[in-house]
Amino acid sequence: MQIRYWIFLLSTVFLVACGVETEITPENSLLAENDTPPEVAPMDAPAPDLTIGDCVVDGQIRPCTGDVDGWARRISVPAGFEAKHLISLPEGQNATTLTQGPDGTLYVATVSNFFNTSSDRLGIIWKQEGDTFTELANGIYLPTGLALHPDTGDIYISHRIDDQNGALSVIRVADNTLELLIGDLPCCYNPLYHQPNGIEFGPDGYLYMGIGARSDHGPDPKDSSPDEIHPLEAGILKIAADASSVERIADGMRNPYDIAFGADGQLWAVDNGADFGPPERLHKVVIGGNHGWPYYGEDCQSCIEKPVDLELVDPFVEFPAHAAPSGVTVYTGEQFPAAYNNAVYTVLWNPLGSPGIYRTDPNVPGEYHPFALGIFAPIDVIQSTDDTLIVAEYYFGNLFEIKWVGE
Repeated sequence: MQIRYWIFLLSTVFLVACGVETEITPENSLLAENDTPPEVAPMDAPAPDLTIGDCVVDGQIRPCTGDVDGWARRISVPAGFEAKHLISLPEGQNATTLTQGPDGTLYVATVSNFFNTSSDRLGIIWKQEGDTFTELANGIYLPTGLALHPDTGDIYISHRIDDQNGALSVIRVADNTLELLIGDLPCCYNPLYHQPNGIEFGPDGYLYMGIGARSDHGPDPKDSSPDEIHPLEAGILKIAADASSVERIADGMRNPYDIAFGADGQLWAVDNGADFGPPERLHKVVIGGNHGWPYYGEDCQSCIEKPVDLELVDPFVEFPAHAAPSGVTVYTGEQFPAAYNNAVYTVLWNPLGSPGIYRTDPNVPGEYHPFALGIFAPIDVIQSTDDTLIVAEYYFGNLFEIKWVGE
């Protein structure tokens, strides 16, 4: 036994000395197979190295478009975590949202030329097939939310019919047909913004949807804003899977772009602030509550006045103006250390600010911490079937995975 031990030890030393990678993991290693992550204190991501890259665009150094490894190396995460490139969308496709099936298959909604109001901005729903994607449906106007029915696997899509009507459709996986469920949801602020947004099935089997307002700050006689607030706009909708019922269960959100449930059933929503520059917000959704829109008080001279007897729900976190929160998930897995569990992970999209993924302790209002920085324009984040996080990047169509690898 001792001879075998020394042969094993000398062989390992020789391989390491020669630069040969080995997959030998000692039983007492932090990365031992089936080992759970150690107890660690949560840490913030350090500032990213923005000098990584071989291209110069508008005077700024960055990785070239197809340099996926360069974009991954640019992502800064806390000690013990690793970010790597996972897969890319077909060229020219801008991701708007993603989800994942229980078998690990990724589904992504994309558009082309989102910010070009002269284009048709018709989107495509993609299904992962190995290292590439295939089309499931196309010609969908601005798809913004995706959710898989937990029992049937049918793929629900929030989108627009036109610039006056929002919609909910479903791809029936049994025969791959696209079916319109609802075609008259309130929409839109303008040709670009606010419509039916992020969707997710709740623990009760209903589909929940964040839906934007049809105006910036409610009725305003000085512009073309609607004179009245629609009973379904600017909040969270609860929708039966067969669309037989639709109700707004929380309101006062200007543009809740994404929503997520925690393990405790608590619903969270990220909300884009008004054009004049108040903070962006993360809401801990209160059923039946008004979360502030369109009542901006003295900060907005043209906003309507809050009714005296109306109590507003304070935002759980405020982000800088125009940070554009676009995605949210609550981590409920076991791959991360316990200190990162149950945290709310929010995507801030704006590439001119500090785009990235930010962590919020669900028990500590008002605070948020950088978790993944250096992503050029992250648009959505989900927890994967492997209990890692998957981040979709908008401009270049890259998807990245963030996982715990040990300190």
